[in-house]
Amino acid sequence: MRKERLVLLFLSSFFLLSFFACGPAQVATPPVCSLVGTTEQIDQSGRLSTQVERSFTYAGGQLTSLYERNTDRQAGYRLEYNSNRVSRATDTQNQLTIAFDYALTQETDKPYRATFSRNNQLQTVYNLEYLPSGKISRVVENPQVVPIGATTIERIFTMTYDETGNITLERTQARQRNGSVLTTETEYTLDTQPSPYASVSQPVLLTIVALSQGVETLPGRFWNTGTVTGYTTYSVGTGNARTRREVATFTSTRDEFKKLTVQEQTTLSYLNSQTNPTSRKTQHTYVYQCRQ
Repeated sequence: MRKERLVLLFLSSFFLLSFFACGPAQVATPPVCSLVGTTEQIDQSGRLSTQVERSFTYAGGQLTSLYERNTDRQAGYRLEYNSNRVSRATDTQNQLTIAFDYALTQETDKPYRATFSRNNQLQTVYNLEYLPSGKISRVVENPQVVPIGATTIERIFTMTYDETGNITLERTQARQRNGSVLTTETEYTLDTQPSPYASVSQPVLLTIVALSQGVETLPGRFWNTGTVTGYTTYSVGTGNARTRREVATFTSTRDEFKKLTVQEQTTLSYLNSQTNPTSRKTQHTYVYQCRQ
């Protein structure tokens, strides 16, 4: 009898150990991550040349600073908040200031206007409109100081979204000194994976900083929920006739938690004077700061 009890005890222990050994594998809990750096580099004969880089810092999950550099300009802004709304961004080294105005008659965390100043002189006014969802729908850029030789005196960006919060069409109208208007439209395709910029709590600041740097042509990309997988840009002529100008496709690399780390972009540019499109490659990299 004692021998039988020992055998039963051994078998019970064996089956318990087998159950835990063969049980479901532990799945790592995804960390909470914030975007802290991005780089856009163009491939020139196998060598990457940096065109744009950005970096972000946070305190308690709140964005506190933003740095952006391109081949011509750089800016490093410190943010000021009023009731959790960003009110001002200041670059003391370069004497740059971005200020935001909010409506007093309604409770909203979205500014209706932004101004960009250099050396205390107003440079540009941005009028901002939004959808009920809070997504940006229209940006009117009015330069107060137009550089000598510049032909564009106003730009209007209009964004159209789908039900998932992604931009499907971005329309740009650039009014010229001679009164003409140059119009382009960009159609996007996106996947359901989150955009790296979705973790940055102030897309309106990203938009204004990028526009004020003088190189941004597609500011709506900071507001997408998903990740861009491709786009096609058209020139719009008389009667809304469209002529294809540029086609871009993206190949994405993600880490184990599905965060976007690298995108390889291939762009075909169609020019009237060329039979075949010109191809260029761009690499986008994204760096995060994570916590469990």
